[in-house]
Amino acid sequence: MSKIFPNLNLSGGVDPRLWNLSVEEKATVVANRTKRQNNKQSLKNIRLKEIATDQEARQRGPQIKKSFKLSDLKEIEPLTTNQERALLSWDGDKNLFLSGSAGTGKSFLACYMALEEVLSTDTLLNKVVIIRSAQQSKVIGFTPGDINEKIAPYEAPYIDIFAKLLPYKTSYESAKQIGLLEFHSTSFLRGLNLDNCVLIFDEVQNSQWNEVNLVITRLGENSRVILCGDNAQTDLNEHKHETNCIRELLEMVEHYMPTFENIRFTAKDCVRSGLVKEWLLACEKIGKY
Repeated sequence: MSKIFPNLNLSGGVDPRLWNLSVEEKATVVANRTKRQNNKQSLKNIRLKEIATDQEARQRGPQIKKSFKLSDLKEIEPLTTNQERALLSWDGDKNLFLSGSAGTGKSFLACYMALEEVLSTDTLLNKVVIIRSAQQSKVIGFTPGDINEKIAPYEAPYIDIFAKLLPYKTSYESAKQIGLLEFHSTSFLRGLNLDNCVLIFDEVQNSQWNEVNLVITRLGENSRVILCGDNAQTDLNEHKHETNCIRELLEMVEHYMPTFENIRFTAKDCVRSGLVKEWLLACEKIGKY
């Protein structure tokens, strides 16, 4: 796996990613990461023994996963400095706002951090809750099917993400079946109380202020939140009197909510493909992004 800082010896053995942290913050980050790595290795060893003694599972693999462990979660390496900043801030018990350019891995990173948290053996959190607004689609009420069929298009990206992070193609559905994962539209949140969870509010640029307020005020005891959004990708601009609130949200998070860390991604952080990165940088040059 690639490393962001391959020549740490040049800094006297001190990871430059920790330079701006206080002594207490450094100690906490290092301790948390060491603990997680030890848990992962221990669980991996157990998993390897299970596979070695189960010939049928080794040949076919289960169709529906009945439970998940931390050892099932694929280990990832941050591909950019801002991805690394996000991981360090999350390890430091911060809530996160991942804002900025398309293709920078915001949703993928959010799902990874959330799964790592809830699958840890020493956490009070027991599920991941993903929330999206459906306000940008004014025809959703007239599409055929029940509510699950109506919101299915909004779930599609996470099916792919979960299949990449966990061992099976059915990992997303399996996680929902066993209560590890919930998906909600902002249209059906009133009255819910979300305790002991990691909440991912994705594509927040497609939300209006009343939706953001509704989502945040659902959070109960022992819950954490990751907000993801990019003002340049809003689908609300074409609708009269419907403007997204991402600018106000950024101001609140940066100036009035010390439990949050805002990580701003730019076109230089794009990891989706070389072509997308080239496109975004070109858009920036002509003022279109």
